[in-house]
Amino acid sequence: MKKFIIFAVFIFLASCAGTESKKDHGAFDPSVYFPIEDGCSWIYIVGKDGSDKKHYIVKVLSQTDNGGMVAWGEKTYSYIYKEDGVFNIDEDSYILKTGPSKKWEIKKGTAEIIETKDLSGEVLAVKETYPRQGFYTVSYYKKKKGMIKFEVYSLKGENDPLIEKMELSERLCSDVD
Repeated sequence: MKKFIIFAVFIFLASCAGTESKKDHGAFDPSVYFPIEDGCSWIYIVGKDGSDKKHYIVKVLSQTDNGGMVAWGEKTYSYIYKEDGVFNIDEDSYILKTGPSKKWEIKKGTAEIIETKDLSGEVLAVKETYPRQGFYTVSYYKKKKGMIKFEVYSLKGENDPLIEKMELSERLCSDVD
């Protein structure tokens, strides 16, 4: 199951590029929802329930004026903050998009910003649907923390059962000399 969640995260990171329609979902600063700061890392708990939990570590390797390099497990990606989102240079795709549309095309499906129960504007959620692979993901981003939760659901059946989830346990930042 750990390989599946890593695969799902990889697909998520690799596929968020696309076109937009004319609807405006409100401008926001994408760097606030995906902060890349030297000395910071995120520790996630991966597992559907309490019996199969594992740790997954994401670490900022370097920061630039407009992005940086982040290690997701054993994979490293370079990100750049653009006016319309957070762009993964290595995968030539967006992982978070702002602009006039709530929905955009991605390489193997669609992505869209969806409503959350959080009415404060502190949390933003992105749903990505992969029809050929038979699943969808929901990624939750919190201001000044980054991704706080990632869920994978099956497209089969009426209730779209949860396959796997990853939740933020801790975000750690230390001073860098």
